[in-house]
Amino acid sequence: MSHAIVMGGSIAGLCAAAALAKNFDRVTVLERDPEPGFEPGKRRGVPQGGHAHVLLRRGQEIMDGLFPGAFDALARGGSFRKDLGTAFRWFQFGEWKMRSELGVDAWYQSRPFLEHHLRQSLMRNPKVELRFEAGIEQPLHARGKVYGVRMRDGSELAGDLVVDATGRGSRSTTWLRDWGYGAVPEQRVKIGMGYVSGVFEPAADSEPVRGAVGVYQHAPVSKRLGLAFPLEGGRVMVTLCGYHGDHAPSDIEGFRAWAGTLLRPDISDVLAGATLIGKLRKSTFPEQIRRCYDRMLRLPNRYLVLGDAMCCFDPTFGQGMVVSAIQASELAAFKGFRGRPNTSTRRLQRRLSRTTVLPFTMTANEAHRWPETTGWTPALGGVQRAYIGKVYDGASHDPVIYRALVETMHFLAPPTALFRPRLAWRVLTAQAPEAKPEVRPEVRSPAKPAAAAFVGELSSGVRQAGP
Repeated sequence: MSHAIVMGGSIAGLCAAAALAKNFDRVTVLERDPEPGFEPGKRRGVPQGGHAHVLLRRGQEIMDGLFPGAFDALARGGSFRKDLGTAFRWFQFGEWKMRSELGVDAWYQSRPFLEHHLRQSLMRNPKVELRFEAGIEQPLHARGKVYGVRMRDGSELAGDLVVDATGRGSRSTTWLRDWGYGAVPEQRVKIGMGYVSGVFEPAADSEPVRGAVGVYQHAPVSKRLGLAFPLEGGRVMVTLCGYHGDHAPSDIEGFRAWAGTLLRPDISDVLAGATLIGKLRKSTFPEQIRRCYDRMLRLPNRYLVLGDAMCCFDPTFGQGMVVSAIQASELAAFKGFRGRPNTSTRRLQRRLSRTTVLPFTMTANEAHRWPETTGWTPALGGVQRAYIGKVYDGASHDPVIYRALVETMHFLAPPTALFRPRLAWRVLTAQAPEAKPEVRPEVRSPAKPAAAAFVGELSSGVRQAGP
């Protein structure tokens, strides 16, 4: 009977387990934390769980296939969905992006609420066992392959495949070095990010928020950004981020005041009259890291690393969950070892690693818009940044450019799609309807609709998600 072991029960681990269950007789998920509930910030192993999370469209499509019934349950439980081209009011690169129906829905809910329903779906699979409070000492390795794990209580669990989905704190690089495989090459980009989030109850007389609002940084003028989007139960999550040490305070008065310094007042509009539920939660993200397993000359057999254990992206891009889902789709195609006992996982590990190359390159390139950013720099980065800046400009008034940008961001098209000749000609020759004013934190254009107007607009005719 073939047995796969997944270390880590967060999004990446759950997706990996669901994928492996297609081709293994038994899958065991080992999670060190107790079984969590719904509330943001309750899980020690996912400190970022109390912050804004965006499930990009390609990730939702893959997860919908891996977790039967999960998204129907999310809808019944209060998640909202709406066309992602109109449900997100987006101020970025000094302009409001245009709103245009794309025919693709976006989903809004908290990270713990999403995880809970994925977990419940997975637990209905008779092949899968989830073990909570299951601390791992290390994988068992001998003669070039991993054959199980040793638990912290001294017991051992044998397996045909072991997957590291333990997140940012992964010790795989240490284990590989100790086993004699050498150091894993890394690409690091220091961004000095800090972010603070809170869940708010909107004022009783306000319109229900059923769409997201984002006011983004504009390098090098501003390092600050704010996001607000709806949660289950009619509440709103507000996250304030800053780069290179320019971080929001974690007291409510300072939090509200800092929101007022963003390039637009829209996040302050959302906070106006809203009541904080619980406490504000603060996290830091000093650097983006990609561990380049695809460049390793030697790797152990029957051992895989994926998710944040492999690559930690700038969280404001929302790439972590979707890349984990894409990696799970690679696992779903892996037929295991039945009838082929000498099957190697080394080629699969390199494929998993390569799924991170393009998205990491894009986020690293964006980080270098600030002179303070240090670390790995993509080739021809300056040329790419100049061109992508024109894409951002064009997406504010050209529906074709806007669709291409959104499809790329949501992994519905590869990043190379932005450089196709026909689109590139459109980007390079696009003319804005009017000159873009210089963007400064103190400049507020009254001609631009604020979040309150957007909220009222969305509340008219918005559909609540349902089966």
